[in-house]
Amino acid sequence: MSRNINIKTSNRQSHDMVHVQFDASGTILAALRSNGDAAIFELKHTTSPPSGTNTTTTTTTTNTQTTATTLVVGGLRLNYSSATHAKPTCCAIDPAYKRRREKALLVGFADGRLVLTKRGALFSRRVDTVLFQGLTKIEAVTWRGNFIAWADASGLKVFDMESMTRIAHVDRPAGARPELYHPTITSLKPTLYFEQSDSLLVGWGDCVMTMGIREVPPKKRGPTNSNNSSPVVRKRTIECTMAWELDCVACGIVPLDANHIAVLGLVSPSKNEDGNGNNDDNVEINQTNILELQVISRTEGTVTSSDALRLPKKKESQVIGESAAGYSLLSSFALSRMDDVMEAEEEELNGEDELELPFVPALGSNPTDVSGENKDSIDNGVGDGSNMNLGPLQLPQQQKRKFSDSHLKWSIKNVISPDEIQGDQDDGHDEEEDDARTVDSDDYTFLFKPSKVATDTKTAPLAIVSTPPIMVIHSPDDVVLVRTRDADDAVSHVRMAGKHGLALRRALQHKRQLRRHGLNQLVDEYLTSVLCLDSERTVTLRRVQLAARAMPMLLGGHASMWERWTHEFSKLPGGLFVLREHLPVRGT
Repeated sequence: MSRNINIKTSNRQSHDMVHVQFDASGTILAALRSNGDAAIFELKHTTSPPSGTNTTTTTTTTNTQTTATTLVVGGLRLNYSSATHAKPTCCAIDPAYKRRREKALLVGFADGRLVLTKRGALFSRRVDTVLFQGLTKIEAVTWRGNFIAWADASGLKVFDMESMTRIAHVDRPAGARPELYHPTITSLKPTLYFEQSDSLLVGWGDCVMTMGIREVPPKKRGPTNSNNSSPVVRKRTIECTMAWELDCVACGIVPLDANHIAVLGLVSPSKNEDGNGNNDDNVEINQTNILELQVISRTEGTVTSSDALRLPKKKESQVIGESAAGYSLLSSFALSRMDDVMEAEEEELNGEDELELPFVPALGSNPTDVSGENKDSIDNGVGDGSNMNLGPLQLPQQQKRKFSDSHLKWSIKNVISPDEIQGDQDDGHDEEEDDARTVDSDDYTFLFKPSKVATDTKTAPLAIVSTPPIMVIHSPDDVVLVRTRDADDAVSHVRMAGKHGLALRRALQHKRQLRRHGLNQLVDEYLTSVLCLDSERTVTLRRVQLAARAMPMLLGGHASMWERWTHEFSKLPGGLFVLREHLPVRGT
């Protein structure tokens, strides 16, 4: 689908854009320039623009002749004059900006000041409050609910906006010093994100950690007069719940699921060392850093998956030493969020408060129970999906659900690993003439194995599944879209390896997630492989019997496929004799 995007720009003198950020609604955009100009816009999307309306961005879909227009409505413009402020370095908009009457914006400056700008309704005065004054520039700031966090050269600070008090200060990690990575990396960039309302994810240098915000119970100070009771002030503290050392310099970090995080990092080129562990000064350092996207286990700190991105670089950028600030990692699991109460209210207003509890078969489980005499057809015909015997799934009693972040609803286990070849029993031997000694190189008999799907709803947990994350990698020269492997990738992998039985098995387990593969084609490939129609190998009686038993379950009431494969059986010696017991007969 082709799209034409027209963007109108102003004639003002151009300045570098320092930071842009959306609020939790995704319709309020805050932008900050290096000259101190800040603007907050409200974006509204319409399918057809009103007549006489000045549009800022227009996207046209040519094949349907419909126009989707993004309108910029209103807008709050602020200026942090260079006469009274240093150069701005970062900003954070209140995630609940659209819902609150009092609008707020956080801006960090190069002189170490963190300024909170508030403005009420129409004709209200602007109020600037200095929350922090340090000695070095504010490098990053994040905001969620009542908590904000920022980082400078001294370390990390967490602040409570409700009581306007600082919660804690955490010293900068030992591995977050740029001089450790000279000359290949010249500067570092901390990454801060509240992955939950009380959990802060931090990536800085070669360190990744999680800080949990906890409430400290008030201490009893003896008897108090009930008539002169004072309000209880809630005290909070933080504790480190995870800390690992990376084998790279973190440029971006986002949550992936409850047990994994995704890290975008620069891996420095290895240097030759002599026997004493000293670097050889005669080695010419002219190699460039390697950009990697790593999946890190929260519990073990190990890399479970890693992809090196060999992005081409312009000649002028191929110099020794680069900044980690030139790279960033964005994710649909790392969006601006309000506090949990507001997020739950928004879900209820948008009709998203219902639990989505689809049944997800465990890896290695059989999607059908055809043990014994149960030989009902799978899906009542290929691709129908109505008769999968997966066992009952009892939903709990309806109750008000608390808000849960997106990465807690999804698991990396929902993505089938292409490297895991289940049912592969290939021992390197060809098929023998004696059926008793035959060993298949593929899992052809999975249809007749007992199901391993748990049907006890008291012990089997209910899986809440959301869509996989959409991630974007930004570099000085490129923008890369990242997606997770899905069921189609797993099926494609085993098909390329000639494992058509395993391909059909995975497709049946995850048929609702298939987008590029059809079950009809996979069934044809399975039966073709079982009957050795794609090779010159002589088919054995055991294989003919296996294919005949599988046909009622795979073909169901698909008449055209029955006709085709009955014709194929007629070409085999004794094929129709074996198939006669499994042919569907009308009225029986």
